[in-house]
Amino acid sequence: MLSKKFFGRFLVVCIVAILLVGILGGCGQKPQPPATPGEPAPKKYVIGFSNSGVSNSWAAAYFRAAVNALGELDNVKFYTADGNDTVAKQIADVEDLLAKNIDLLMIRPENPEALSSVVEKAFNSGIPVVVTGRSIATDKYTTFVMLDDKELGRKAAEHAVKLLTEKFGEPKGKVFELQGNMAAGSARGRNAGITEVFSKYPNIEVVAQQPANYQRAMGKSVMENVLQAHPQLDLIISHSGESLAGAIEAIEAAGRMGEAFLVGIDGYNGLLKAIKAGKAHYTVLYPVELGAESVRVAMKILQGEQVPKLWPMPIFEVFPDNVDQYVDMNAPDSAWTF
Repeated sequence: MLSKKFFGRFLVVCIVAILLVGILGGCGQKPQPPATPGEPAPKKYVIGFSNSGVSNSWAAAYFRAAVNALGELDNVKFYTADGNDTVAKQIADVEDLLAKNIDLLMIRPENPEALSSVVEKAFNSGIPVVVTGRSIATDKYTTFVMLDDKELGRKAAEHAVKLLTEKFGEPKGKVFELQGNMAAGSARGRNAGITEVFSKYPNIEVVAQQPANYQRAMGKSVMENVLQAHPQLDLIISHSGESLAGAIEAIEAAGRMGEAFLVGIDGYNGLLKAIKAGKAHYTVLYPVELGAESVRVAMKILQGEQVPKLWPMPIFEVFPDNVDQYVDMNAPDSAWTF
């Protein structure tokens, strides 16, 4: 028969063991903050993101930046839709997103006029709308996160005028405008800024304007045709660095490198390399960070902050003497370093 003394000792051992298990069992575990009685759980949000398409490297990098920023948010569920650069597809995408009971719509519209009706539908139903990158032909949205495409066109054209003046002693010369996708608000804005500047100088003649849809292969093809049609070109101004890089291939193949100044818009790494190599002369950046910034602005809206109707991003100009700040000579041409 066991003694009372044994039971007493056994009870002490058990208590000590329980205490040790409690202490050691917590080792290596992330400490959890004590729950606050009555404190509500963090609010969850649902965001729908309708992108016009990813048919060029900038659009693809922008889309990745936005999706990565959305993916970092623990309290956000999100849906994305790729419009394949087709108006009808993007309209259907937005209708589908609205059916998912989203709390906010982000949209980079393929066409300002054609997408305005579904943007208005979302806004009028009480859903905040963040227009991002490309303009929309309505004021029924919450904010437009943007770079001023018209100002980008102006900056590029003003530097073009400076280059032509330095060469000829006055602003004159034959110019080719290599355009983007002219159905989109971005290309329309850039064209408007370029036209506004060149129209001030009667001796600057824009001999041709053709779209290359922000694509390298199309830029090369278009440039081949223009070179055949125009034996003299003094300057080429492009809505896109990617298209201009394709144009450079055509110019080199034709043996006409060095004949014309090359001026672009955006930070396509292939164009930055060309500036570093002395083949091109200028660009004004269009950062892919626009995608992530649009997400940050969307969260401000969802959390109740007031934001302005226009949310502009800063403009950066690139010249031969500062291109080292932006170019990555070890990265592929299609990289977007800024």
